[in-house]
Amino acid sequence: MTITVEGMKEIQRALKGLEDKVQTRVIKSGLRAGGREVVKAARRKLPSEYGTLKRSLGTKILRPSGGGVGLLVGARTTATTKKGKRKRPKNDGFYAHIVEFGTLGSRTESLSPETSRKSSWSRKDRDKDQKRRGTPTGLKARPFLRPAFKESQQKIVDAFVKQVGREVERQIAKARK
Repeated sequence: MTITVEGMKEIQRALKGLEDKVQTRVIKSGLRAGGREVVKAARRKLPSEYGTLKRSLGTKILRPSGGGVGLLVGARTTATTKKGKRKRPKNDGFYAHIVEFGTLGSRTESLSPETSRKSSWSRKDRDKDQKRRGTPTGLKARPFLRPAFKESQQKIVDAFVKQVGREVERQIAKARK
């Protein structure tokens, strides 16, 4: 896969003329724009039955301890209020990893003899001994986020460059006033 970036040298030169805080703000804006492209593609890849998961997809800016800026794209699962309490968002995508990777029961091969499933198992329920046959079917993997990222890499770069260029122009015009 080849990704072409046009106009990046001009943007880098323009960024050097800005303050560090402004540079970070501009880069964050570009990252969000690129992340939106991944979210759009991931929403298109998800079947309609996963509406809550579609609505839960979003982006979050990360500040690594080593400096710099990063972006996380995925399902929103919990939120932290100003008082430090955790709460669930309205559209909670806590099951995104299950949809993306599936469950063990959906795999045809066993991972190891210890993890292979028994053909039948027993469970005591009060005084009765119940016996079940067969194995749980599991959920087949329906990858949506990884393929969305792979298919939209050029769009991500284009959106990033376009947004950063726009923000640099805006910040330069703001500094002239």
